Amino acid sequence: ANEELSSSADWLEELHAVRQREADARRRRVRMHVPSNNFRRLAALVALAMSIPIFTVLTRQERRRAHQLTFLGGRRRWRWRVVGNTTRRPPPGISPHCAAPRNGTDDNDEERRFEDGLAFIHVSKAGGTSVRRLLSNLAAACGYRAYTAEYPKWRDLPESTRSEVRVYGGSNHLGYADLLQTWPSSPGERDGKNGHANKAFVTQLRHPWDRAASDYHYALALGTIHHLYELTQRMNETEWIRNTTDGKLVSYFGSDLEEAKDVLRGRFAAVGLVEEPVKSLEVLRCRVPWIRRALEADTPLLAAGLPHENRRMEEYSGSRDEGAARALFPLDFELYRFARDLLFERHADCARRG
Repeated sequence: ANEELSSSADWLEELHAVRQREADARRRRVRMHVPSNNFRRLAALVALAMSIPIFTVLTRQERRRAHQLTFLGGRRRWRWRVVGNTTRRPPPGISPHCAAPRNGTDDNDEERRFEDGLAFIHVSKAGGTSVRRLLSNLAAACGYRAYTAEYPKWRDLPESTRSEVRVYGGSNHLGYADLLQTWPSSPGERDGKNGHANKAFVTQLRHPWDRAASDYHYALALGTIHHLYELTQRMNETEWIRNTTDGKLVSYFGSDLEEAKDVLRGRFAAVGLVEEPVKSLEVLRCRVPWIRRALEADTPLLAAGLPHENRRMEEYSGSRDEGAARALFPLDFELYRFARDLLFERHADCARRG
């Protein structure tokens, strides 16, 4: 009996030691495969310095979110937590406060418009950097995969990566037609072969005279790193404006003026103006339901409004010659006037609908 008790005790000690080693190995694996937030930030910075594509979607109030979706180096991981009495999960990648209500109504109802994402056509020197920052914050709040960086260039990304982007932030100033050719439809998109029918296209325009003046002072402020800096040393602001080519604004949306007008009215959910920031943001909220829900759910983001970037690079006189602008930029000026009328028309319609 003493020998059996002794052997049993030895066996128990050995069993305890084996279990302890297994527990230590599990802890080491957890520490190795689930890095800390600080490690993730460090890895993101290192990858950015090496020009590796980085997609990161982080929630601002993680504990209050129903899920967190993170992209790092093209790899996807997500984690769900049930909140309250939630019984239906939104589609992967969309936070519950941004997802459209699913109450058995028609899939094409008002609240589910543009749920497949958004694309911003970034017109140069028209406040696009500010809009890009806003869209980046909205995508982070909703769990959308966004691409708002300049490098690596949009065309250089793998097609599989581009197809997964749901918020395009205007990288590399692509026009509407170029973006359609380089942005594959998402695998689960409801419009199927018809392209991006359920994506919202938005843009922001600026008075042609002010765009040209802003371009001059931007090149002047950047100095020798700008490829047109030497021209700013031989021209003043007025000379620069008078040597600016007409039709650049039109080329973002079509091959001619009439096509550009048709695209803006028929395909773009919101067309904003630098000169009308409040109306532009209100029309965007009104016509894109998931943006409205995101802003209503995130009070700090709503209070911040439209951020203002590159402010110090635009310290120019701002003296605008309307008559000269019509003569110098007949195409761009006409499209700007059309966009202004369209903005006021849609703002009035949104006001009527509350």
